[in-house]
Amino acid sequence: MRTVLCVFVGSVLLASAGLADDKATQKTERNKPTSDDMRRAIAFERAKDRADARQAAIEAKHPTVFYNQAERSAQDNPTGGNKVPDRGPGH
Repeated sequence: MRTVLCVFVGSVLLASAGLADDKATQKTERNKPTSDDMRRAIAFERAKDRADARQAAIEAKHPTVFYNQAERSAQDNPTGGNKVPDRGPGH
């Protein structure tokens, strides 16, 4: 009877230790730091954002597109160009 009791208590202790170990690994997997690929992707996005901000600052100082000097010849001369006569419906 004693042997059966010792085997039963021992198996319960081993099973509880195994469950505690499983819970510990689950917690560490949840709190696991990001993978190398994720870190590289985040670093790439941050570098891209810095480059975009740097380019925006450069273009704010020296704009490459001058909106006030745009070509407006089509608007200035609305009668110019090739006119296509309207033949009406059915043509």
